[in-house]
Amino acid sequence: MATPQQAASFTVKQGKQALLLYRNLMKLQLRKIPEELRTLGDLYIKQEFRLHLDKANEDQMKKFLVGWSQYEQMLAN
Repeated sequence: MATPQQAASFTVKQGKQALLLYRNLMKLQLRKIPEELRTLGDLYIKQEFRLHLDKANEDQMKKFLVGWSQYEQMLAN
């Protein structure tokens, strides 16, 4: 028997932060990552964000945003 899927339960503010972070990451990937690696990186980011936006709770989303923000800062420098 299938188990019901967990619904996302993070704050609206976290959701907006996630979408802004996603947009910034995709822009940075375009400028900073070599073309041959970009496709893989873009796919990974899309899958991770889709997964967390669909199922994360507030605490998970907080950790997710911190981790991806660190990656964003690394790309920006």
